[in-house]
Amino acid sequence: MSKAILDDFEIDFGDLRALIDAAYDVLRDMPYERDGKRDTELDRVASIIRVAQYFSGQIELSIAGTPRLGGAK
Repeated sequence: MSKAILDDFEIDFGDLRALIDAAYDVLRDMPYERDGKRDTELDRVASIIRVAQYFSGQIELSIAGTPRLGGAK
């Protein structure tokens, strides 16, 4: 993979990670109760975001360890 493509991917992935983190920040501050009952739909969305955060963090670590052309990291 060329350095330019890898750099573009890294930038795009960073934007995706920022979007996931922003969604988590919004969800974290929302009330998880509606009409006196737990909002299970919101729980499900929050779970998806937490899983996306975890795996995007793992991918980010993998990207950081990817060797670059010319030996630079």
